[in-house]
Amino acid sequence: MAQKDRLKSYTTNIKDIVDAAPLESDVYCIFVYYEQREDVSASVKRVILELRENNINTILVCNHEMTPEQKDFFQNNCATIVFRGNQGFDFGAYKDAIQSLRKPVSRLIIMNDSVFFSPAGLKQMIRRLLGPEDVIAAYENWSGSEHHHLQSFCLSVSGHVFNSRSFRQFWKDYIPINNRIYAIEYGEKKLSQAMLNAARDTHVIYSVSALYKELLNTHLPIREKPFQLPRPWRDLIFEIDEKEPYESVATKAVELINVTSPIHAGAYYFPAALGSPLFKKDLVYRHRFDFWEVETWISDLMSTDDADEYLTILRKRGDENKLSRLDRIKYDLGIK
Repeated sequence: MAQKDRLKSYTTNIKDIVDAAPLESDVYCIFVYYEQREDVSASVKRVILELRENNINTILVCNHEMTPEQKDFFQNNCATIVFRGNQGFDFGAYKDAIQSLRKPVSRLIIMNDSVFFSPAGLKQMIRRLLGPEDVIAAYENWSGSEHHHLQSFCLSVSGHVFNSRSFRQFWKDYIPINNRIYAIEYGEKKLSQAMLNAARDTHVIYSVSALYKELLNTHLPIREKPFQLPRPWRDLIFEIDEKEPYESVATKAVELINVTSPIHAGAYYFPAALGSPLFKKDLVYRHRFDFWEVETWISDLMSTDDADEYLTILRKRGDENKLSRLDRIKYDLGIK
């Protein structure tokens, strides 16, 4: 791969580091930010303010030029602002920020704005990310075709893992290539292994097993509203005889959610049953749901204003049909 060869001597893509409003805390969050708009979205404001409320020093990594409105908000609510190019996307930003962090760290959270942060459940999630376990993830992926990995849009590690040889070596070796598949294979999966090699204990906040148990408790309708399950597999729910108990339907539902990325496939059920505040911004783009389906059930999970903001994001992202011919080929290959 020509790009990989060219980046073998990569050191950093950081253009500038600006001290903002640090807290007296050794807990940090690296938050990767990419919003080319005039202001800061309500979604990002919510999570940044919640991190600060919990005495967490946010290192905001911005991969574009900031507007005055954006600078004003982040300078008042983050410990540090790191300006860089967009080399390597989120994983490139994580690498640069982690390798530039020279202060003692008792816990590090890494997050990015590939997810929409709903108010419902956000406080509880941030507190759970500060738990005692060495590695805490919001979601994990057990899909057979993709192999197990902790999903990197929301992770938390203890100082023990942060200072471990395996964790530090991973970031030293990682080459930040602009390729989605590469970032999953050599980023998410290899990072997961590096963290697990050092971890004494682990925890996944929104696990499929927790979802299954809660479905049995709440008896949320599944067969009655199949469009709340992911489009490519939902018809399989009707293979179950109507006379079968609810447990059989719930089992099939979580099997369908577990067949791919759970945050995508369980976009309705994790917030509805477990209070997850996280919603992927590419639900329609990746064709897990049609837009009308999300528009139908999102009002069950958010206020009208928050739902409007999220739906606007989905509209702007669109689906694969708006891509150029070249980008459509990349999409079909899983690169874009």
